[in-house]
Amino acid sequence: DLRESPNSRRPGLLADPRGNDSDVASINAHSNRQDIASGQRPSRRAARREPRPLRRRAAGRLVVTDVFGVPTQALMGQLLIGLINGAFYAMLSLGLAVIFGLLNIINFTHGAQYMMGAFCAWFLLQYAGLGYWWALAITPVVVGATGIVIERTMLSRLYKLDHLYGLLLTFGLALIFQGLFTNYFGSSGQPYRLPQEFGGAFDLGFMMLPRYRAWVVVASLIVCLSTWYVIERTKLGSYLRAATEN
Repeated sequence: DLRESPNSRRPGLLADPRGNDSDVASINAHSNRQDIASGQRPSRRAARREPRPLRRRAAGRLVVTDVFGVPTQALMGQLLIGLINGAFYAMLSLGLAVIFGLLNIINFTHGAQYMMGAFCAWFLLQYAGLGYWWALAITPVVVGATGIVIERTMLSRLYKLDHLYGLLLTFGLALIFQGLFTNYFGSSGQPYRLPQEFGGAFDLGFMMLPRYRAWVVVASLIVCLSTWYVIERTKLGSYLRAATEN
């Protein structure tokens, strides 16, 4: 009878799977002595350090909070970080796909121009004294102008040649741009100030999401959907699609 055990007078002992090992061991020992006194073999459940039902309840509690052995909070945090990084890569690959579809040239300088855009915004913020939104509006124009110069002076001469020539040219330009910026600024990122409206973070329960990171995801969706709409739903897009086919 468990009521005779001094440990059983503690409230909630059997219902709480967090009971310490000494309590569980005393209950098992008491049950084992009763089995021996009655001439029965000690049960396997009593011989174990921790009762099986308690392990099941503990395991059931872990199933709710774990996915494939990974805590839910850590898993959701990693998925959200992957979504943020994927937003950067989506904007990066979008221009590469459009250029290849229109010009039939694998533009390896696209990543270097992406880097140039980041440095252009940094210059405007740190040295020109412009605000975040002005830098965000001017930077695409500057990077687009560099792309026009490269296309008019170099790539236009390779349209009738094999694609390998354009690939080698753009790859060489990418190495030149990357080497120049790495030589002057190093390989580490440059700090910049954020606008006040992007300060702070959202409490998602499982992690704190900075507002600026949330803005990156929203901006990426806007750019990707706008590009799709222009190409698929407008007259200009029909011209672009016709140029890619013929």
